[in-house]
Amino acid sequence: MSSRSRGRQFAVQMIYQYEFSGDPLDHILHHFWRNIEADQTTREFSSQLARGVLNQRTELDLEIGGYLKNWTLDRIATLDRIILELALFELLARDIEVPWKVVIDEAVTLAKMFGTDKSPTFINGVLHAWCARNSEGFDETTPDETPTDSDDGKPAEPGPDEADPT
Repeated sequence: MSSRSRGRQFAVQMIYQYEFSGDPLDHILHHFWRNIEADQTTREFSSQLARGVLNQRTELDLEIGGYLKNWTLDRIATLDRIILELALFELLARDIEVPWKVVIDEAVTLAKMFGTDKSPTFINGVLHAWCARNSEGFDETTPDETPTDSDDGKPAEPGPDEADPT
């Protein structure tokens, strides 16, 4: 696993701890790094991501909300929302230059690690919809909607003819 991939994984864990503990982020970071071994670059990257997401959470959530089909932010699983916030933060950050394909791939990987069996498809759909409207060089043949099951509004399972994006 690359240093940046580990940094994203750590950032998800930090933001999750922040959300449920109510502790200040500096307190969480201090205790987090006492229990985790990582090089300085990984520590700085994950801390930058966690701070960025938390500092821009309102804007990120508003942006994400515009790409949800039959969903609202309060209905999304906490870890799915955190992964979406993290990915969108990376897509929007001027000082973190990561191609949109990498951001989506990393977010789907995080969803497989931390989410439910439907999380990867849901996250992939939301991020593809955002990129279709906002990213230069996005392949226009990529679906521009979040896949949903018509009867319950929940994320659809990939069909047999859909390739796994990872």
